[in-house]
Amino acid sequence: MPKYSYKAKNGTGQDVGGVVEADSQNIAVSLLKDRGYIVYSLRPYKKELTVESLLSFRGVSDTDKVNFTQSLASMTKAGLPLASALEILTDQSKNPKMREVVQTALTDVEAGMPLSQSLAKYPDVFQENIVSLIQAGEASGKIAEVLERLSYTLEKRREFTAKVKGAMIYPVIIMIAMSAVFLVIVVFVIPKLVDMYSSFGVELPWATKAMIWFSNFIKTKWYLVLAIIAGSVYGFKTYAKTTSGAHNLGRMTLKIPVFGSIMIKRDLTEFTRSLSLLVSSGVAIIDALSISRDSVGNILFKEDISRFVDAVKSGGSLSDAIKKSSNFPPIVSKLIRVGEETGTTDDSLTNISNYYEKEVDTLVKNLSTALEPMIMVVLGVMVGGLIVSVITPIYKLMSQF
Repeated sequence: MPKYSYKAKNGTGQDVGGVVEADSQNIAVSLLKDRGYIVYSLRPYKKELTVESLLSFRGVSDTDKVNFTQSLASMTKAGLPLASALEILTDQSKNPKMREVVQTALTDVEAGMPLSQSLAKYPDVFQENIVSLIQAGEASGKIAEVLERLSYTLEKRREFTAKVKGAMIYPVIIMIAMSAVFLVIVVFVIPKLVDMYSSFGVELPWATKAMIWFSNFIKTKWYLVLAIIAGSVYGFKTYAKTTSGAHNLGRMTLKIPVFGSIMIKRDLTEFTRSLSLLVSSGVAIIDALSISRDSVGNILFKEDISRFVDAVKSGGSLSDAIKKSSNFPPIVSKLIRVGEETGTTDDSLTNISNYYEKEVDTLVKNLSTALEPMIMVVLGVMVGGLIVSVITPIYKLMSQF
């Protein structure tokens, strides 16, 4: 559908502008008049290379989505029509990409299209589970309640993701700093020591020779080093996309000390939270399972969830299907069975997600303590290697006198 860039005056006489989607210019003008705008400029939309358009490439953050759902839930709950709420959000959106999404939704809703169908045009912003939730809210007439529940879940997910990312950043920064110091010593310090050793004619030990070779290689063949790093990254990503690679990496992830436990519990938290939200909003359990499958990252969990879908389709219970999985802890199936027997499956799933979220919080808080011994070992090996390669020739030199 064609897009048109417009400039207009709103009801208070203020200048407003944006993009409207319509079949023709006349329909675009009519849509804008329905909003109370007096249009004084309308032309076919052409995306120009501006600061705003460049900013749009940064995408929509979790914070943007939380703000959108919270504001939309509050306004619709207060009785404001959906189109009016979207119009207000269009003016409030600071993110260019988010503003484009809201403007499209406003145009579509005014043309009679459901909000869920409009948001589905942007799968990179609103994933299938979000669209399905809003669709369920529209079907049940409880869009405000669903949006409110969704905003709370997205807020919890944002906080949870931030904690997990924070846990991963700490060791990465330590390793980068250690590697930088090592490279500075190898590239700048070792060559100066080599000149000193050569002037005294000292026979260098193999560790020092290896360090000198490595230093010369880094200085003269730096482009090969960059090529090796880039090739390794590309090869790893390519391998991870293959079926065997995804399975092998999935199994390795489950066995990594500390981090493996964090990733397992992160997937369990996201899966149960997403499934709980979908079930409580009226989405059928089979559809909810299929949608929640995308909330986990490990392919082993994805395959387990696919088996859960097949088992439920065949008439089995979700708790029995989960019980057969070796990757899901027994507590998950036990709590879901209680929910199935009492008719409170969504509450049981929420309790499971809260439990594992607290578990991840504890692991993240203790992460620095758990990593300190490993970091010290790596640091000790690096420092020890440098000391042996640098100090040994000096010791030999002193023993000659």
